[in-house]
Amino acid sequence: MAKRSNSEVFSSLLYIIIGVVLAVFKSQTLGWAMTIAGVFFVVCGVLELVRQNWVGGAVSLIIGIAILVLGVVAYFRMTPDLLPNMDFPYVLIVTTYPGASPERVESDVIKPMESALGTISGVKNVYSTSSENYGMVQLEFEDDTDMDSALVKVSSATQEAAAGLPDTCGTPSIMELSMDMMATMYVSVAKEGADIYELSSFVKNEIQPYIERQEGVASVSPLGLVEQSVHIELDKKKIDDLNAKLLETVDEALSEAAEELEKAEKEVQAFQNLYNQLNVTTFAV
Repeated sequence: MAKRSNSEVFSSLLYIIIGVVLAVFKSQTLGWAMTIAGVFFVVCGVLELVRQNWVGGAVSLIIGIAILVLGVVAYFRMTPDLLPNMDFPYVLIVTTYPGASPERVESDVIKPMESALGTISGVKNVYSTSSENYGMVQLEFEDDTDMDSALVKVSSATQEAAAGLPDTCGTPSIMELSMDMMATMYVSVAKEGADIYELSSFVKNEIQPYIERQEGVASVSPLGLVEQSVHIELDKKKIDDLNAKLLETVDEALSEAAEELEKAEKEVQAFQNLYNQLNVTTFAV
């Protein structure tokens, strides 16, 4: 029989204890790995005890059955998920600009937003997309960034940048990228004979409510919809000419009023002088 030391026995028992802990530990992202590692440690510990002649054949069989039961229990206690909860260091800022071309979206929306958001601490990369009627800026942060704090900074910078955007732009929407927000399906809609405004109304009033009523649908987010609006641009030259005419008319009116006021002041002064003379003559008599 081989000589057995307390350290070897303790090492074998430690393997088994570590294996049990790993096998029953619940983890959403490492469930399979933890279970396999736990069973491996338990098997190594038992084999080491068998090698040291601490356990016999019957005990080995019992321990083997226990390991099998432990593996089955650990398997059914795992919580596998096709879309596990994971933190992504990405933030999306979407700004609508109805009626604007991609080039105008880039110059009027994307560039000011990139300038304001790119200076936030922890930002690793800045990506942007300019499309018709809207623009999107995507921020990639360092892996160890506190995303709650980053969202506060992004919100503050976005509000400051939004103050300088065109009046027809919508309020920028801030979204933190996560597995839950990823769309399961993207659907494009076309309607023969309909312009962009009719198609937008059709999607908003017919398609979106219909899909939202289907079983299992959590949310529906339409993209690229356009609402009718009236944008009036005044002719600056005509406005300047009109302002010049108004200013000339006002100046003439003020000049005439000043002349009449001066004439009235002279009449009042003459009347005052005449009154004073009459008073002096009366006292002399």
